Amino acid sequence: MPGARGWRRARPSPDEVHRHWRALSPELRRACLRFGDPALVERVKVNLAVLYERQTTLQALGLAPADEDPLEASVLLKQGFELSYGMRYAKQRVSDRVDNDVMLVDRDVSAVLTVKADFVRRDDFLDRISSVLPDFLSQKCSRQLLPRARWKGLLAAEPANVGELEQQLARLVEQALWSMVSDPALQAEQSQAPVGPPAEELELEGWMQEHDAKVKKKADKRKARRTKAGPYRTWRLGLP
Repeated sequence: MPGARGWRRARPSPDEVHRHWRALSPELRRACLRFGDPALVERVKVNLAVLYERQTTLQALGLAPADEDPLEASVLLKQGFELSYGMRYAKQRVSDRVDNDVMLVDRDVSAVLTVKADFVRRDDFLDRISSVLPDFLSQKCSRQLLPRARWKGLLAAEPANVGELEQQLARLVEQALWSMVSDPALQAEQSQAPVGPPAEELELEGWMQEHDAKVKKKADKRKARRTKAGPYRTWRLGLP
C-alpha cells in the first residue's frame, strides 16, 4: 500500500474553484463543506475551549472586560460555522417524579461541523474566507492538496488567538474546495439535467409502488421505536 508521500494531486486553479463553486446549489455547497470526521470536530471544540480558557484568564487578571466574547468580532466564527449535535429527550426520575425536560447527547449521531446555510449563500463567501487567509486558493502558496483523512492535521496546533483559529478553518475550507473540483459525485450533480416530464407526472410501475411501500413500512417501524425512547432532535449550535 503506497505511503502518504505517494499521494499527490495537482491543485486546481482559483478560476476552476470559483467556476465550480458558482455552479453548485446552496445545498451542494453545504454538502461540500460538511466535516464529519470525529477527530477533526473534536479538535475544533478543543481549540475553541483553549481560546475561552485564555479569555477567562485575562478576565481574572483584569486584562479583559468581564463580559467580552473573544469571538464576537469574528464574522467567520460567529456567522460562518456551526456545530450540530444529535440530541434526545430522556425520561429521568427526579425526586419521585418523571422529568421530561432532560436532554442527552445521542451517541449514535456524531457531531458535525458545517457552514451555516445563510452564510454559504453569500456572494462574497470566498472573499470572506480569503480576508483571513490572504493566499487562500493561491497557486503560489506552499500548501498542497491533502487526503481527506489528513485534514484534521490542519487543526493540530492550539491557536494563540482568534485569528489563528480563523486561518485553520480557512485552510480546511480550502482543502474542501480543491477536492470539490475533482469530486465525481458533485460533478454528476452539476451535469444532471431534467429529461422528460416532471417526476410528479411519471406513472409508477407496480414494482416501484411495492418498493415504496416497503421503504415506508421500514421507516414507520424506526419511527415507532424512537417514539418509545423519546423524540429525537438535532440541536444546531453556532460556534460559541
